[in-house]
Amino acid sequence: MASVSLNQLVKRYGKTVIVKKIDLEIQDGEFIVLVGPSGCGKSTILRMIAGLEKISDGTLSFGGTVVNDLSPKERKASMVFQNYALYPHMTVYENMAFGLKVSHEDPRKIDKYVREAADVLELDNLLERYPANLSGGQRQRVAMGRAIVRQPSVFLFDEPLSNLDAQLRTLMRLTIKKLHQRLETTMVYVTHDQVEAMTLADRIVILKEGNILQVGSPTDVYTHPQNTFVATFIGSPQMNLLPATVQRVGAVATLDAQGVEFIIPSHIKTPLAHGHQVFVGIRPNEIVIAEEGDGISDDYKFEGKIRFVEILGMKSILQLSVGDNNMEALVDGQFTQHEGQTLKFAFEPQHMHLFDIATEQAIP
Repeated sequence: MASVSLNQLVKRYGKTVIVKKIDLEIQDGEFIVLVGPSGCGKSTILRMIAGLEKISDGTLSFGGTVVNDLSPKERKASMVFQNYALYPHMTVYENMAFGLKVSHEDPRKIDKYVREAADVLELDNLLERYPANLSGGQRQRVAMGRAIVRQPSVFLFDEPLSNLDAQLRTLMRLTIKKLHQRLETTMVYVTHDQVEAMTLADRIVILKEGNILQVGSPTDVYTHPQNTFVATFIGSPQMNLLPATVQRVGAVATLDAQGVEFIIPSHIKTPLAHGHQVFVGIRPNEIVIAEEGDGISDDYKFEGKIRFVEILGMKSILQLSVGDNNMEALVDGQFTQHEGQTLKFAFEPQHMHLFDIATEQAIP
């Protein structure tokens, strides 16, 4: 196992800079997930860690040792790709053993490592099969087994579940989580799927256009997004952002959100001047249908016209018109009979987020 340190790491192709002086410390045994939209640089960072892409500037260290000039083999990092990359003419056993055979390892050691990895991944009964006779999930487990037998100091995963259907992705997430708990090895995982990021990571690294926007635990980045990009990227449905203007009358400060008004809650400690332009952030799952005696202040209640309903079984996503804004609410129950109606909604003030419109940064 090894810690991984990225110090002012840069990747450029000609004059185009893909990764822009990023700093990241990955602890020994930690599960880090790099997440962001297509083209944000997450796979490029992974390939630089693996040694498959040359580092343009900065340093990359494993366990305190700079590895910029080391080959992929010398780095002792194993990578699992999204397309499995299995040899079709080899059995599961032969695929898993291939890298060790090429390295001229002792045959008894190879057999030991392959069977141990097969046991961890529940592949014992599939060792004599060929890839064509395996399901997608089984092929991905073989690819993971091939990485395990090398006993790497760092595991790298490049969107390994993107080719699987929804049910298999759920099963494979559990497999990978159990694998990390059992091996306690440093893992760096790339995905565009926030569900994978939230369920697998010790910490999430959120990237945009080659920059790191926030690093934190899944709970931290969800509960305390540092900017509007993180606020809307993490969470499904995404956070509602309502443009609003601060209105001050004496000591009282309110938010005029284009047809709906809220009091600035007490947990917002930063003084805001009259006329300050902000986004009011409210997550759809924090919005409830207002009821008499629900204990929520009238300062955080509003009327919304239900334009459209998406039924998700026991919950529904309500598309709302609120003043001049469109919002979403994720509520319990099925609400098709309410389309076109106006209902009263509410949220607890502690669930309100404020972001500066000019900088898109969170207001503490």
